[in-house]
Amino acid sequence: MPALPAGAPDTGLDHVMLGWNPNGHDPEILYGAPHFDMHFYTTDAEHEVDPAAPDFAARAARLPEPEYVPEGYIPPPGPPVENTVPFMGMHWTDTADDVIPGSFEFTEVLLNGSWDGEFIFIEPMMTREWLATKPSLREIVKQPSSYRRTGYYPTVHTVDFDEQAGEYVVALSGLTMREAS
Repeated sequence: MPALPAGAPDTGLDHVMLGWNPNGHDPEILYGAPHFDMHFYTTDAEHEVDPAAPDFAARAARLPEPEYVPEGYIPPPGPPVENTVPFMGMHWTDTADDVIPGSFEFTEVLLNGSWDGEFIFIEPMMTREWLATKPSLREIVKQPSSYRRTGYYPTVHTVDFDEQAGEYVVALSGLTMREAS
């Protein structure tokens, strides 16, 4: 888990975590293809979202207030405690992506994650197959109507392949100052 550089602007981000899922993950009907997850965390979720904690179920059930939910995002159906991934949080999807079993074809998606009443990560996920096409993606990061903390927040998500370097670049950018409200 690389921490952000000490001299980085106050983005509100704590660290970034890259995950490789060679067999996909649950729900398999949606995310069963081999893919990468990139969690941009605002907190140290590894220590916070502990299923052994006695208050895990209560904290999982505490969802963010509507004004802090990014436009169009919804939690998964079912009880929050069953939908909260240990050491990560609850993964919310954008209704515009139509993430519906049987009709959703997973190539790439941008999720948001919450824990204990706050959003704690933004997560680009993309299949290995999609990345092999050397895509160029630029999409708007949907925003909530209010913010819990003053800071710079990303407004753009990009994925590109740098031919010269032979590297993929996955970024959250367009950092914009938002005031706590």
